Amino acid sequence: MPVSVSNQIYVFLCSVAGGMLIAFIFDLFRIKRRTIKTSNIVTYIEDFIFWIFAALVMLLLVYYSNEGESRGFIFIGIFLGAILYMLSLSKIIMKSVLAIIKVVCNVFKFLFNVLVYPVRIAVKIASRLIKLVCMPVKKTWIHVNKLLSKWNRFLFKLNARKKYQT
Repeated sequence: MPVSVSNQIYVFLCSVAGGMLIAFIFDLFRIKRRTIKTSNIVTYIEDFIFWIFAALVMLLLVYYSNEGESRGFIFIGIFLGAILYMLSLSKIIMKSVLAIIKVVCNVFKFLFNVLVYPVRIAVKIASRLIKLVCMPVKKTWIHVNKLLSKWNRFLFKLNARKKYQT
C-alpha cells in the first residue's frame, strides 16, 4: 500500500515535535540538577530514567503517527527537533524556569522567616526569664551545697570522736 507524501510529511513533523519534547524533558532534568545537587549514583539513575522517557516518547510517536512502522526520516526528524529546541527554546526555558524557582524559593524563605520570627522572640524572652529565675536558684544551691558539705564534715568529725572515745 503506497504511503502518501502528505502522510510522510505529517509523520516527519510529528517526529520533529517528538524530538522537541525529548529535548524539553532533558531540560527538565537539567533544571532539577541545577536546583537540587545529588550524588553520582542518583545522577546515573536520573539519566537512566531520562532514556526510558525518551524511548517511550519515540515508541509512542512511531506508534501513533505511523502505525508502528519506523522509517529513517523519523529518526532524522527526532534529531532535528531536538537540535531546533536546543538552539531556539532551551536557553529561554532554562533561564525563565530557574528564575521562577529562585523567586519561589526566596518567597518561601521570607515567609518562613516571618512565621518563625515570633518563635525566635518567644525563645529569647523565655531564655532571659529562665536566666533570671535560675541565677538566684543556682546561687542558693551553691550556698546550700557549701552548708551541707560543712555539715557532713562536722558529722564525720563527730562520729570519728565517738569511735575513739569508746
